[in-house]
Amino acid sequence: MSGSAETVAATLLDEYVDALRSFVLGGGEAALARAYELGRRAVAEGLGVLDLSEMHHRALSTQILGLADSAGASALVWQAAAFFTECAAPFEITHRGYREANARLWALNETLEQQVAERTRELLAERKAAEEEQARHLRVAQEGLRARDAFLSIASHELRTPLTALKLRIDHLLRLAAQSPAPPVSDVDVFQEVRAVQRQSKRLERLFANLLDVSNLNAGDLQLRPESVDLAAAVREILIGMREELAQAGCAVTFLAAAPVVGSWDRSRLDQIAINLLSNAAKYGRGKPVEVVVEQTGTHARLIVRDHGFGIAPDDKGRIFDRFERAVSVRHYGGFGLGLWIAHQIVSAMGGEIRVESERGAGSTFVVELPLAAANDAGR
Repeated sequence: MSGSAETVAATLLDEYVDALRSFVLGGGEAALARAYELGRRAVAEGLGVLDLSEMHHRALSTQILGLADSAGASALVWQAAAFFTECAAPFEITHRGYREANARLWALNETLEQQVAERTRELLAERKAAEEEQARHLRVAQEGLRARDAFLSIASHELRTPLTALKLRIDHLLRLAAQSPAPPVSDVDVFQEVRAVQRQSKRLERLFANLLDVSNLNAGDLQLRPESVDLAAAVREILIGMREELAQAGCAVTFLAAAPVVGSWDRSRLDQIAINLLSNAAKYGRGKPVEVVVEQTGTHARLIVRDHGFGIAPDDKGRIFDRFERAVSVRHYGGFGLGLWIAHQIVSAMGGEIRVESERGAGSTFVVELPLAAANDAGR
C-alpha cells in the first residue's frame, strides 16, 4: 500500500471497525449498507481491493479480536468475511484480482484463527497458573492457621505447668510460715523448696526466651556478639549447671574434651545451642546415658551430643529442625517444638551447620560444626 493510500486507509479504519462491530453485534442490513458506502468511498479515494483487504485484516486483528471468546472466534471470522464481501462489491474486480483478493483474505483469516487459538491457549495457561498460585497461597495460609492454633494450645499447657509447680511450692512455704506455733522446719527442707522454685523459674525463663527468639528470628534481628570462647570449658560449665536436670531425667553424662577448643563466638548463643541439645537429650533419652564430645577439626569446632533414646524415624529427620515441629506426640512430651529450630537458626547465623544421625530405637546423635572464626570476621 502506497503512502497516500495508507493515509486514506488510516482515516477509514475507525469507521470500518465501527461498522464491522455493528454488523457482528447484529446490525443487519443497516450495517451492510454502511459497508457498501465505505467501499464506495474507498474506490473514490483510489484504494484497491487488496488495500481494502489489508485494512480489513488490521481491523480484525487489532480491534475486533478482543470482542470474541475462543468459542465464538471462528464464527466471527466468517461474519467478518461476509462484511468484507459487501465492502468489496463497489469495486470492479477482474477474475484475477478477485482470486488474488480472495486468496489473501483466506490466508489472513487462517492467520487470524491461528492467532485466536494461540491466544486462547495462552489465556488458559495463565488462568491455570493463577489458580495454582491462589491454591498455594491458600494452603500456606491454612498451614499458618493450624500452626498458630497448635502453638497456642501447646504454649498454654507449657506455661501453665511450671506456674502450677511454683504455686504449689510457694503455697507450701506460706502454710508452714502461717502455722502457730510454727512447726520445726530444717534448713534442708527450706533449701529443697527454694531449689524447686528456682528450677521452675529457670524453666519459665527458658520458655519465654524461646518465644522472644522466635520473634527476633522472624524479624531477622538475631544479634551476635563474638568473643574469644573455649567451647570445651563452656560446655563443661553448662553440664554443671544442668546436673540436677539431667540427674532427674536419669541420664548419666559422659563428657570428653581432650583439649581446649577456642574460637570467636557469641557466648550466650553458644550456651543456648548446647542447652537446647542437652535438654533434648534428657527429654527423649530419659533413663539412658548421654555422651557429650567437644573436639577441633581443622578450622572448625565440633560439638556432639548423643543420647540412647528411641531415636528418630527417617521420615521425620528432615522436619525436626523446622519451627513448631516434633517427631513425637505432644501428649507424651512437652515443649514448643522450638529448641532445635532455634539452635539451627543460631548455628546458621554463626556460619556453621547442624545435623542429626539417628535410627529408630537406636538413639540420636546431634552434631554441630562451627568455624573457629566468627562469620563476620572470616573476611577480615
